[in-house]
Amino acid sequence: MIMNRFSVKKKKGIFRIGFNLTFPSSDLVEFMGQLGFDYVFIDAEHFTFNMETIINISRASELTGMMPIVRVPKNDPQIILGYLETGIKGIVVPHISTVKDAQAVVEAVKYYPIGRRGASGRTRAASYGLKQSLSQYFKHANQQSIVILMIEDLEGIHNLPEILFVPGVDYIDFGLSDLSMSMGFPGQIDHPQILEKINIAKQQINSSNKGLVVSVSTIEAGIQAINDGAELIEFNTNAFIKKEALDFLQQIRNH
Repeated sequence: MIMNRFSVKKKKGIFRIGFNLTFPSSDLVEFMGQLGFDYVFIDAEHFTFNMETIINISRASELTGMMPIVRVPKNDPQIILGYLETGIKGIVVPHISTVKDAQAVVEAVKYYPIGRRGASGRTRAASYGLKQSLSQYFKHANQQSIVILMIEDLEGIHNLPEILFVPGVDYIDFGLSDLSMSMGFPGQIDHPQILEKINIAKQQINSSNKGLVVSVSTIEAGIQAINDGAELIEFNTNAFIKKEALDFLQQIRNH
């Protein structure tokens, strides 16, 4: 198997670069993996991905050394389990507002003694039970799985200092569109009051043992994310395709 560039162990201060996927295309995932991205972020909350597609994306990720990460629709242990059993190792859960929410995610992702994930040794995630004992698989899965929480409202921002102490959480991301709704500024993700809250939250994360996730659309924003201490830098694929395609159309048509 090709070495996973993401690495199974999070190391403070080391950043990785991924891209978001809104199209159900394992070919695109393989293409981007060949370019050298570290992970693929699959948005299964806002876009439609069936489980067969998720499995194929997971295979394409592994083939090219990337970590497949899925944002699940909601904080539900059965839903989370379904994605994990396809071979997905990174789980992003939206709308985390309390310590209890965060603890529920860890319990859903991790096996005993860390969590309460439903146990099976015959799924794709367990290599169909062909390569290791059950106890070896459960231990290995706990070491490899990644937990990412999305803070998307004011309650989550206010409770972030406590959420950062929850064992088993690896990274924190922000849903700026929902946060703008929560703060009364729909769609104004660059509103000064929102930016102030996010900047304080970033400092809190950087002072903890959790990692910061930042989504970017430009090279400049990516460099700024590194300077801000981001450990996962997520490339906005759609924004890049839109920009490059429009630039091409306009320049050729106006030539």
